[in-house]
Amino acid sequence: MIAVRDMQTVYQVPLLLEQQGLVNLLKGCLMLDQLSIPKALVDRGTELWNLWNKTVLPKENLEIVDIAIVGKYIETHDAYLSTVKSLEHSAMRCNKALHIRWVDSELLEDSVLDSNPTKYHQAWKSVQTASGVVIPGGFGERGVEGMIKAASWTRTNRVPMLGICLGMQVAVIEAARNLCGKNGVTSEEFGGPAEDSVVIFMPEGSRTEKGATMRLVCNSRSLSK
Repeated sequence: MIAVRDMQTVYQVPLLLEQQGLVNLLKGCLMLDQLSIPKALVDRGTELWNLWNKTVLPKENLEIVDIAIVGKYIETHDAYLSTVKSLEHSAMRCNKALHIRWVDSELLEDSVLDSNPTKYHQAWKSVQTASGVVIPGGFGERGVEGMIKAASWTRTNRVPMLGICLGMQVAVIEAARNLCGKNGVTSEEFGGPAEDSVVIFMPEGSRTEKGATMRLVCNSRSLSK
C-alpha cells in the first residue's frame, strides 16, 4: 500500500535541491547566467515550477482513493512501476490520497474458492471495495480468467476500470462473452485459433517476441458469427 505522504516525500526532492542552492551552482558551473533566455520561456518555466510546488507540497485531510491493481506479477511490484507512478502523479494532481491494493488475479478464479476460500474472499473484497480497478499488462494465459471476472464485476457494477495492454484484451474478451454471447472466445495470443479469438495478431506483428513488439487487433469476424 502506498500513501500519498510517501509519494510527496519523493517528489519534494527537486524542492530540497533548489533550497540547497543547486540552481545557482549549475548556473555558475555551466555559465547559464550568460545565456539570453526569452521572457516567454522564463515565464513558462516559472509557471511550471509553481505548479510543481503546489502539487507536491503536503496537504491535509485528503480524500482517500483505493485503487486495486489486478495482475499476475504482484509479488514483484516493480513489474508495474509505470502504472504505479502514473497513479501517483494522477492522485497528486487531483488532490487525492492514493492507496494501492495489490490483487493476485489467480485468487479471483473459481477454482480458488474450493482450494483456498479465505484468500479467494480476501481478494474479492479488495476488488469490490475499491474506488477503481486497473488491469495492467502481462503475457500468457495464467491468471487471465480472474482478470476477466474482475472486468465483468466492474462493468456490471459501474466501477471505473482501466485495462492496459493485456487488460484491454481482457475487457474485449469479457464484453464478447457476456454482452455478445460468444462463450469461450479468447485471444489468439493464448494459443487459440484465430476463428475463436476476439483478439488476433496483426500480420506485421511478432508472435514470439514480447515487449513493444506484439501487434494485436480486435477480430470483428469472430464477433459477427
